[in-house]
Amino acid sequence: MPDEQYQLLESQIKNGLAANGLLASGEQNSQHSVTVEIHSFRMRDDAARLTVGIMAGCDNIVSTVVVTDKVTREELGRSQVSIKECAAWGVASQVIKKYTDGVVAYLSKK
Repeated sequence: MPDEQYQLLESQIKNGLAANGLLASGEQNSQHSVTVEIHSFRMRDDAARLTVGIMAGCDNIVSTVVVTDKVTREELGRSQVSIKECAAWGVASQVIKKYTDGVVAYLSKK
């Protein structure tokens, strides 16, 4: 995964959690820990997406989101979050946003 896309993914998850009051600040001790394990990441180049569309393949992100108790290390929840986007319109940042919205929705139980 390119560093730029990783940074975008991480910041959008953090921003979404903060917007839902789920991100502990530096002054707070969090009770839970979240791990996002990315199993598959394929993102078409924006130019290829626009010029050859579906012939460039599909964007695909497959991950497992795991929530654990920080003290007991007990697993409290687990979910697979994935996205597959084959549309010719749009850009990679929109696909990442749609994926991170899914992660935040799971963590905020929406």
